[in-house]
Amino acid sequence: MKTTLLTTASMATVLTALLTIGGADLRATEEEHWPPPFTAEQIRDEWTQGFWLDTRVTTDAGIKISRTEVLTWSETSAELREAPLQQADTGLQAVGEPGPTQTAQWEQLRDHALFPRAVTERRREARSTVLGELDGWVFRVTGENGAISEFFFADRYPGPPVSFSRWLDGKQIFNAEQVGRSTQGQDN
Repeated sequence: MKTTLLTTASMATVLTALLTIGGADLRATEEEHWPPPFTAEQIRDEWTQGFWLDTRVTTDAGIKISRTEVLTWSETSAELREAPLQQADTGLQAVGEPGPTQTAQWEQLRDHALFPRAVTERRREARSTVLGELDGWVFRVTGENGAISEFFFADRYPGPPVSFSRWLDGKQIFNAEQVGRSTQGQDN
């Protein structure tokens, strides 16, 4: 696979995919969906001002890495901004200009992880990740076109999935994984 730095925002890619998995309307009733792995309050309490996470997205087009940072925080929402990163000898470094600031409500971030029961398998799993050995929920979603999407939400890290992969016809066509994040006072 060709490795190319792509500068589009990776968390935006992940969140867009979460909203459109399987063509289902993820804002439907709770009885039709698995409960999300985190409450809006858990995400709000983790994603305080200054919080950041780095995500690497790999597709056939290449690899992109970005940092999502909380610029401002309130009880109901946060202002987030993403900036492209690149791997350097000394670690990840900013490259290019950050994207526009976006406001996200805590309930919106929670609802990105609503998966329709009819097309989703849910299970507990321990995984080895870039962030370490983590326990959490796996949601495996079968899309209308036969695509399989799998999301791993680590108990320790409220918010987006620590990893998210998509397969079509047995071939992995998308992979996103968190490769770093501020701990906001947690032990790592």
